[in-house]
Amino acid sequence: TRADLLTSIEEEATRLARWMSAILDIVRLETGQVVPRREPVDVAQALEEAALRAQQAHPGMAVLRDLPADLPRPRLDPVLLDRVLENVMDNATKYSAPGAALRLLARREGTEIVLAVEDDGPGIPAEDLPRIFDPFFRAARTDSIAAGSGLGLSICRGLVGAMGGRITAE
Repeated sequence: TRADLLTSIEEEATRLARWMSAILDIVRLETGQVVPRREPVDVAQALEEAALRAQQAHPGMAVLRDLPADLPRPRLDPVLLDRVLENVMDNATKYSAPGAALRLLARREGTEIVLAVEDDGPGIPAEDLPRIFDPFFRAARTDSIAAGSGLGLSICRGLVGAMGGRITAE
C-alpha cells in the first residue's frame, strides 16, 4: 500500500510540475519573454528525430515520413521547434487508437515550408477548430482520453509565432 501511495504521489507531483511549467510558458509567451535563437535548421532531420522519440515513447505506433531531403534550411530556434513537434505529436498519439500510424510530412510551398503531423484519431469537431489553440480550451470529447491542461497547443501557437510562423489544425 505504501509503495502504491508513493508511486501515486510521484506521478501527481510530475503532472503538477508539467502543468506549472506550461503556465509559466504561457506567461513568458504573452509577455514577450521568449526570444528565439535563430539558426539554420535541417527540418527533415528535426522531424526524423521527433519521429524516433515518438516511436520510443509509444512502441507499436508507426510513424510514417514524407520528408524530402532538398528542403531549405530556415532560420529557426531548434529547441522551440523541437518543443512544438513534441507537443503536437503527443496530442496526435494521445488521440489515436493503439497501433495507429502517425504521418509526418514536410514540403515547400512557394517561399514557405509546411510541416504537418497527421493522425488517424477521431478528429476535432468543426465548431471547435477556431478555438483549438486558445489557452485551457479542450475540444468536446465523448471518449475517455487522458486529461490534459489544455495548454499544449496554445504554447505551440506562441512558440511558432515567436519564430515567425503559423500553426493551424484541420
